[in-house]
Amino acid sequence: DTALHFGNAALYLGKKINFKKGIAQSYNNIGIIYDNQGNYAQALKNYFAALQLFEKIGNKQGIADSYINIGIIYFEQGNYDKALENYFAALQLFEKIGNKQSIASSYNNIGNIYSSQGNYDKALENHFAALQLREETGDKQGTAFSYSNIGLIYDNQGHYDKALENHFASLQLFEKIEDKQNIASSYNNIGIIYFDQGNYDKALENYFAALQLFEKIGNKKGIADSYNNIGNIYFDQGNSDKALENYFTSLQLKKEIGDKQGIADSYNNIGIIYDNQGHYDKALENHFA
Repeated sequence: DTALHFGNAALYLGKKINFKKGIAQSYNNIGIIYDNQGNYAQALKNYFAALQLFEKIGNKQGIADSYINIGIIYFEQGNYDKALENYFAALQLFEKIGNKQSIASSYNNIGNIYSSQGNYDKALENHFAALQLREETGDKQGTAFSYSNIGLIYDNQGHYDKALENHFASLQLFEKIEDKQNIASSYNNIGIIYFDQGNYDKALENYFAALQLFEKIGNKKGIADSYNNIGNIYFDQGNSDKALENYFTSLQLKKEIGDKQGIADSYNNIGIIYDNQGHYDKALENHFA
């Protein structure tokens, strides 16, 4: 892996000239590479090495960043208690050094954990704290993410009007900064709410808008998710042929990008349709795929 090669080269050079801050940053960078590869054990090993060095040289920003990185790994592993422990440690340090942007990110991360645990009141409390700081610092992208996170929670609670209000606020900001990736994600989020409300026409309108943007920027995962969402609508409307067409397109793309969970979901969706049609052999074939 090229990125890993350069990361290790930087680490070697840092060690050669005994540049402790550089060594610590290299450990963090290598950790990020392993995290992206899904190699959590190696990612943690490098993040802890970075943390130890930043502590030795008393670099508070580096220590806090390391806590965040460690927290992210634990979050991805579903170890919410350890993730929270690290996020709170980072928050405490960011508050000491007065880094408002990082304080906001910490509140955001803490909010995401509470949301994953279904503790929506605490999740909202943290996301609103993040939103306030991001608005104060003029962080448009961060503000948009906060609106989006708040919208997702309201959707989970069944407060669809509040959810839409926040997703539209998010969409508006993403359009201002011309963030196509997240404009598309906003359309998808808005589509999901309309779908939950049974407003299939508006849901489709937003899913197709998302699909169009994901195709423009070449985001295969986004394209695959959009086809899957469109398939869900046709399935609910009883249009099995169109549902299958979209599910198969989604499946093909998920195979191309190696999205294992997505592949499993697609096979399951296809299996349900074949089951409903009485094609039991085909149904079983997809359920066991």
